Amino acid sequence: MMTKFKIMREITGRGVNLFRIPGALCPPIVNGRLSKRHFSVSSNLQSDNVLVSVENGVRKIVFNRPEAKNALRYDMMEKLGNALLESNTDNATKLVTLTGTGDYFSSGNDISNWDTTHQTIAEMKEKGRISVLKQLVLGLIECKKLS
Repeated sequence: MMTKFKIMREITGRGVNLFRIPGALCPPIVNGRLSKRHFSVSSNLQSDNVLVSVENGVRKIVFNRPEAKNALRYDMMEKLGNALLESNTDNATKLVTLTGTGDYFSSGNDISNWDTTHQTIAEMKEKGRISVLKQLVLGLIECKKLS
């Protein structure tokens, strides 16, 4: 059974803080607003770890990494964000569902995503990690068809 999660926005004088309910505080986006123009949306990203299909109006997004309890890697986050944003403009999609293969929906972030070298924000931006996280959060907020 799918559990619908909600995103709540708190607008402060310093920017936008995003909260996942229930869950922990996401990193704030300071001195800026989330905007679709900051992100490119592409279906061409190849990742067998996230499967996307549309059938009978239902866009099914499946995490396909059961050996790692469907822990999310950066490529998976990017494809998930893209698939959610694309659903808004896809007339064949009436509803979006998220599920996982194996015994787990997802164990969350794959800890191997985080380097042990304590990267600076600039280094994370250089590797594209900040934009991938923004893409994912934007997809979760902007998707109008998520159940």
